Amino acid sequence: MSCGQCRFYSLLPDDEFKTSGLCRKNSPKPSAAADGVRSVAVWPLVNTERDFCGEFEAIQVGRS
Repeated sequence: MSCGQCRFYSLLPDDEFKTSGLCRKNSPKPSAAADGVRSVAVWPLVNTERDFCGEFEAIQVGRS
């Protein structure tokens, strides 16, 4: 099991090697922006082959 086969995984469209994506299991966590004034919320960036959070759910194929 890895993030790349999880139903919460979203591939980054500009990743030509198809090894990075976003985990959408939980809502994004807010953090301070680089300017220190704003806050931003981002989905965690994961590697399709190496990362695994322990909350894996398989992609369901052919489900109606």
